[in-house]
Amino acid sequence: MTEVGGEAAFYHRRLTAGDDQWAVDGAKLIQQILQLPDERMFEVIAKGIENAKQFSTQRALDQYESIYQDVLQRASGGQGS
Repeated sequence: MTEVGGEAAFYHRRLTAGDDQWAVDGAKLIQQILQLPDERMFEVIAKGIENAKQFSTQRALDQYESIYQDVLQRASGGQGS
């Protein structure tokens, strides 16, 4: 999910049926991450922390609540938003 990981994540392709190379490629990716120089690792961590700031549990809960309220309002004959 690139919208969550942004530039701070390392992405591996989706597994498809019969893809025997997927696990090998995943292991190589993990190995590359583990071998990052300290400076690069700290940069990636900092980007990840900064990226995480855009997400809020409270905001997500508020959005869910709004959706549920809209559904309930529509189900009871209201117009909704």
